[in-house]
Amino acid sequence: MKLYFKIFILLFFVSFQILGQRNFTKHDSVAINYARKSWMFLEKQSDSSLFYADKGIQYSIKNNSNLGHLLNLQNKGIFHEEVTNKFDLAAEIYFECISIAEKHKKDYLSTIYNDLCLLFTKKGDYEKAILYGNKAIETSLKGKQFHLEQSALMSLGVAQSLAKKYNEAQKTFDR
Repeated sequence: MKLYFKIFILLFFVSFQILGQRNFTKHDSVAINYARKSWMFLEKQSDSSLFYADKGIQYSIKNNSNLGHLLNLQNKGIFHEEVTNKFDLAAEIYFECISIAEKHKKDYLSTIYNDLCLLFTKKGDYEKAILYGNKAIETSLKGKQFHLEQSALMSLGVAQSLAKKYNEAQKTFDR
């Protein structure tokens, strides 16, 4: 259980590292700050995380910050996955994130598919985990942000291993 949370932490900080390399509007910056505040409470497994994520979502929708909407929704999904163990609700939220990312932030798709891979791995649905792990790899920005592909490969390899597809897992880990 802690391994998954550590992977989420790694992915989340990778997401913010990616964010640090871009120019944002004032509205994006405010929405991202809500996401950061939400994340601080998420690390403590506090319900305040949902409060700030919801505030960030409301702000993002009102001010047309697709990135802020995406990040705050992702925090909400992670909260429900990690804290409340409401996997189906978390998956719904991640699918909502995918629809936003497909329209406005394609470079974020890999991260969300990776979240789904981890969720379904934790849930024990390894076939879905493998499906979303492969999608995370396909949508990673190969060559531009190598860490996205590395994270996706790691998550996929774990799912394959738990599905007892050891040869595939070994090939994935070797990549």
